[in-house]
Amino acid sequence: MTAEIGILNRSAVALAADSAITAQMPTGKKISTSGNKLFALSYRHPVGIMVYNNSFLMEMPWETIIKTYRSTIPQHGFSALADYANSFISFIESNVTIFPNDMRDRFVSGVISPTFLSIRADIDKIVKTKIEQKTPVDDSVIKQIGKDAINKVDDFWEKAGSTCVITTDECRAIIARKRVLFDQCVQTAFGNIPLDPSCSEVLMNIAVNLLAKFTRNNMNTGVVIAGFGENEFLPSITSFTVDGLVDTKLNVFGRQLTSISDKVPSTIMPFAQRDMVDLFIRGVDTSYLTEEGTRLAKLNSDYAEKICETVQMPNAEAKAKLKSQVLDIGTGLMKDYTQNRDAYILKQFVYPVTSVIGLLQKDQLAILAESLVTLTSHKRQFSTDEETVKPPIDVAVITKGDGFIWIQRKHYFKPELNPQYFSNQQGR
Repeated sequence: MTAEIGILNRSAVALAADSAITAQMPTGKKISTSGNKLFALSYRHPVGIMVYNNSFLMEMPWETIIKTYRSTIPQHGFSALADYANSFISFIESNVTIFPNDMRDRFVSGVISPTFLSIRADIDKIVKTKIEQKTPVDDSVIKQIGKDAINKVDDFWEKAGSTCVITTDECRAIIARKRVLFDQCVQTAFGNIPLDPSCSEVLMNIAVNLLAKFTRNNMNTGVVIAGFGENEFLPSITSFTVDGLVDTKLNVFGRQLTSISDKVPSTIMPFAQRDMVDLFIRGVDTSYLTEEGTRLAKLNSDYAEKICETVQMPNAEAKAKLKSQVLDIGTGLMKDYTQNRDAYILKQFVYPVTSVIGLLQKDQLAILAESLVTLTSHKRQFSTDEETVKPPIDVAVITKGDGFIWIQRKHYFKPELNPQYFSNQQGR
């Protein structure tokens, strides 16, 4: 994990990211402090990029992807920040050198096969139980067990929601083009057991929904792009999450754009581990608010139950009606309380902080960004939590006139021994 932050006002964007990288090893987690997560997206234009959660897209390091993309940006840049994000996504989708077809096929198989294998494991478990119970098991029984198990999974994914930009129609067309790959996944999972003929179409529908809706939470990457488009004089920040390439489509979801304007003169945008930033802005821990809501709901339910136990009612129907009325009254009071509480938080905590941020100079924005990431790091260090946020903290400021400026940046090499690196950077 990581902690990253973007702070924007009318003058500039400050970006900060820690350096912790968590790797899952056979013997447990290993955390190193050499991760690069903050980059200039362009040397000529005022745009920066941060990544978090997974430092690879499929099998390729994000650092390689970003630095390769830089050379493809047009000399005149793009008119809006959102266009940089669109261009970056298109670059990934169309680049078959960085992402060859066999790599894309491995990703598609990696999404489909685990679910197919899980279905097969359920079938085997049911068949084994029947055999142990001395129940006759022939091909027709196995076919019915398989059909039921496959239909159950299909029903789940058919009802599942999705925020991905890839549609089921697009995924159906992809599966049609990748029919050999799909058949290999089916053969690997179900090759040696009899299946009802109708299962083939249902398995294809499962594969389509998996590609359109399934996201690997532990494998996806958050992407943050911030700065100015060529025709923009106030900064913006956009964020989205990507999982992998489904043939020629990048699996993108949760895309958001925040732009500074007269109505939004400043903003703080935390990413990944955001608890300490939320506490700084809102004056209360988000987990506390969640726990408070849970306890208030239980209090309301318990109160309604106690009322019904105390008041004598003529029959069960009248008692149930009374309980429903008390619950409705309590729910309304809880809603009013929550609205008043949130209004108080905005007035007493959020607005004072954001109004001051709107007045900060560039160097002050950088100090605040670094401090909030450092605060998260200290919280992890001096608590029982895993130390998944660690220094050094990379910090950059982006302005319309000066572009992307490093305030502090770690190097894996000694600058004085590598003057050619800086000469090459100036020549780009």
